[in-house]
Amino acid sequence: MDYQSTFDEALVGIAHATLEGQFLLVNRYLTEMLGYTADELTLLDFTSITHPDDVAQDREARAQLIGGTVSRYAQQRRCLRKDGTIVFANLTVTLHRDSSLARDYFIVMIEDLTERQQLEQQVCQAQKMEAIGRLASSIAHDFNNVLTAIIGYAELAIEQLRRDSHSVCPDVEEIRAAANTAAELTRQLLTFSRKRVVERRIIDFNAVVEHTRGLLDRLTAEHVDIHWKLGPAGRISADACQIEQVVVNLAINARDAMPDGGVLTIETSAVDIDSAYAAAHPGTRLGPHVVLRVSDTGVGMNQATKKRLFEPFFTTKPTGTGLGLATVCRIVEQSGGSIAVDSTVGAGTTVAVYLPCQSSQTSVSKPLNKATILRRRRDGRGE
Repeated sequence: MDYQSTFDEALVGIAHATLEGQFLLVNRYLTEMLGYTADELTLLDFTSITHPDDVAQDREARAQLIGGTVSRYAQQRRCLRKDGTIVFANLTVTLHRDSSLARDYFIVMIEDLTERQQLEQQVCQAQKMEAIGRLASSIAHDFNNVLTAIIGYAELAIEQLRRDSHSVCPDVEEIRAAANTAAELTRQLLTFSRKRVVERRIIDFNAVVEHTRGLLDRLTAEHVDIHWKLGPAGRISADACQIEQVVVNLAINARDAMPDGGVLTIETSAVDIDSAYAAAHPGTRLGPHVVLRVSDTGVGMNQATKKRLFEPFFTTKPTGTGLGLATVCRIVEQSGGSIAVDSTVGAGTTVAVYLPCQSSQTSVSKPLNKATILRRRRDGRGE
């Protein structure tokens, strides 16, 4: 049997190392796993490829193996590639003793667990999101029932107080406004948990975006300038109120990133998604899309913040709920689209939302008017 061929072609990293941990012989899989050549690895030892936090544990285990306390040891370990990235691995070490006891060495097997680790993290994240969604839905439904009663009685009281020009009328109006703000939070929770009734129609994308102009002019501070650049876009199949919510949430987030003032740019356009972009953004369909870009000249984000940007309840704001961008992400996913974020610390952020276009022959629904929105609110179906 050709043992050398078995050693070289094994689908797991294998090495021989001295009792001090110096590599003597390594196979091809280990070199590919760690990004070194065989010659480079034989100049290194265990410590060089082990994460600093795992070195002490490794030394103790080797000492027990040499001392005869254990016959082998197996540990999950973080190994370091040549480029500094981490490989999650399962390490198994045994001690080979020559009959003359003169040429003892370690036999090391290193199994790459990185892909498995990533899959486990994805499953864990999915389970966490499902649990959060169920909790959010349960709370939102119960809370929405309470708010419906508060808003209803407040409106009845306001009507009576206005007829009598009562001095407490403004206070009751504040109660109604606060309840409406809380109701908006429940709508975001329901959207996040996918429990909200979605009324998907064929809509003119630019018309829906334009519908938010008045609201955003009021919501943005005086020191933030809004530049609107609505280019030829197209039609999409979506819930118009949800798309408005996407625009508003992204704009408010951009505004908050410019505490000292700046420029907020909202632009739309059309683009044809190719296979390269679709491969880089899983779930994105090929073909014509409308694009919404919301850009700011604010503080920007580091990589750690970008990775968590769309996590529910994650926020960098001292009083934020952490639901705004999570809701945006969920709406875009429900509409068959995708999101791309480009941000640099100190140089602002651009969030691009891609949504698939619909056929030009399909009839178009206009944005809902205020009376329709009010009826939907009273029916508990959100904006």
